Amino acid sequence: MEDAEAAVKSHQTFQDAYDKCCAWIRATTDKLAACFEGHNEKEKSQANIDEIEVVQFFSDMIVSKLCCVFIVYIDIFSQSVYY
Repeated sequence: MEDAEAAVKSHQTFQDAYDKCCAWIRATTDKLAACFEGHNEKEKSQANIDEIEVVQFFSDMIVSKLCCVFIVYIDIFSQSVYY
């Protein structure tokens, strides 16, 4: 029973972190979309593109790390269920 409770708590912690990450990605996407509204200047556009590339890099890295954590979590959870 304790293993199941620990797995539920671990899952909730993971879910909270995942939800925060998704909220951050949505907010960042909205901010980036606002960068392109009504601006046609080449320098500003290039700066915005550079910022998007940086945000995309970090977003990909975060998603990759979350996937790794999720895989480890699933492995740990599946082991605790069978033992």
